[in-house]
Amino acid sequence: MMVIMEKGEKEEFLSEIRQLFDAQSRHIVGVVTEHYDDKIKLVVEQYTGLREEFDGVKRILGSHTEMIGELAVDVVGIRLGLKGKADTADVSVLKRRLDILEANQ
Repeated sequence: MMVIMEKGEKEEFLSEIRQLFDAQSRHIVGVVTEHYDDKIKLVVEQYTGLREEFDGVKRILGSHTEMIGELAVDVVGIRLGLKGKADTADVSVLKRRLDILEANQ
């Protein structure tokens, strides 16, 4: 069944439909925006927390790197100091010579 409308009635009917459509569209866009705003806020909070943890890990890594560097310098110093000292074989030879000298006195 087809309804025949006059031009004025047709434009008034189309105007009412546009108004309803615009109102519904604004409502739907508002709901969707609110939904995704909450999701985006959650992601931002999580990112901020992760960023703070990452910065903490970087600080700890930096201090550990510094400590390892200091230990490496200490080990090199100890190694150089040991090269100037007598090793166990040298000490045992010197001990025998000292024992012989003491026995002869």
